[in-house]
Order: sequence, then C-alpha cells, then structure tokens
Amino acid sequence: HELDGWVREGAAKLVGRYEVEGLLAGWDEALTAPAWEGPPTWCHCDLDLRNLLFRDGRPCGVLDWGWTGVGDPASDAAVAWKVLPTEARDAFWTALGSDDAEIARARGWTLMQCAGGLWYYTPENNPALYFEVERWLTEVLGSAPRRA
Repeated sequence: HELDGWVREGAAKLVGRYEVEGLLAGWDEALTAPAWEGPPTWCHCDLDLRNLLFRDGRPCGVLDWGWTGVGDPASDAAVAWKVLPTEARDAFWTALGSDDAEIARARGWTLMQCAGGLWYYTPENNPALYFEVERWLTEVLGSAPRRA
C-alpha cells in the first residue's frame, strides 16, 4: 500500500506516547483485508466533525473537499469512529451493508489519519484537531491512549 511507509514512520514517532502496537496491528489488518472490488466511488476522504455541518442535530452539509478523490468508499466509512457514538456503529455498518473487509479498511483509514495527525499536530499548534485525533485513536482502539 502506498501509505504504508508513511503510517509506520508516523507511528514510530508516537512510541512511548500512544499504543503504537494496537495502531500498527489495526493497520496491518487493513492491509491484508480484501481490496475494494466495486466501481471507483467519489469519496470525501476526510469526514469528521470539522467538515460536517449540522442543523437541528442532523448532518446537512459537508465542507473541505481538499482530499476528494475516486476510490474505496471505506475512506468515508471511517466516519464511524470519527463522528458516531459507539452504540450507533452496528446500525451504521448494517445500514451501509458493510462486510468485515470494508470495516477493516475503514479502520485502517482512520488509523492512518491518527498516525499522521498525532505527530504533525500538537496541543500548541492545533489543539482542537490534536485532541480530536487523539479521540479517534481512543475510539478505534477501544481504550484511552497511553501517554508518556
């Protein structure tokens, strides 16, 4: 995968601060999951709370189309960990018709963003995004990050 080296480089910078073993295990699972075999799909690729607009508690719009591309819709399914509460995820996967492979790839997409976001952003240069990415890692790994 073209992002493998980048994810591993980012994860190496997190050793001692976060659960890198869990991050890389999830990433490896995503790499070994069957690839998307459907037609290429338009994807936003960065759906999270910063890029979603809400009205009366319901999503009504999307911002920041800078990562938009054509590919695996699992990149947008990463919203499951980045936006949805834990108790809503099973219903989300069912409504989406996701299989285990898509869930693994979506998880990998989220972990890729965590590996990069937690070393690039800091509490000083972008505290809102830093702590949001930290929350994504907690959601994906199912436990609070281990900080040094």
